[in-house]
Amino acid sequence: ALVTRMCIPEKWRERILAYLHYDEGMAQVAYERESVRQRLQRAAELYDRGHYTRDKLARVEVECRRQSRAIEPDATPAGQDALALLDNLPALWEALTDEEQNNLYRILLNGVYVRGKAIAEIEPQRPFQTLLEEAARRLVGETGAPLPYDVVDDPGAPDPELVALLERT
Repeated sequence: ALVTRMCIPEKWRERILAYLHYDEGMAQVAYERESVRQRLQRAAELYDRGHYTRDKLARVEVECRRQSRAIEPDATPAGQDALALLDNLPALWEALTDEEQNNLYRILLNGVYVRGKAIAEIEPQRPFQTLLEEAARRLVGETGAPLPYDVVDDPGAPDPELVALLERT
């Protein structure tokens, strides 16, 4: 339930979409943007030197604008669908298989610490610390019940019963 309460920051959304469309993510988006910018600059230089007519320059400008829009990951129907899913994490979570949910947990968390038979603490990966802390506050605010575990920077001491059990074996 905690994962579904996360709110993906705007800057992250663009990066997530970039990785859906490009193997290299934002680096490839930046490269494509720069390529279009350079093409437009070269066309303007060729026009200034008299090698391009005004019509040829206008055609290149129109094509560069079209390419610029197409580079943006949110400009495609698939990008819009992905944004809708990022805006509705509960629906996205339900659509994931158990394996995909477990993979997402592995990405988000450094560790899950158990005391007795219950989860006592979760330790998020650094980039997700704030997201999960905010999600925990939202979850507590919505349900009115405290979380059954803590979201921590560093794990607490190990369960003494577990340590004793491990030392006996």
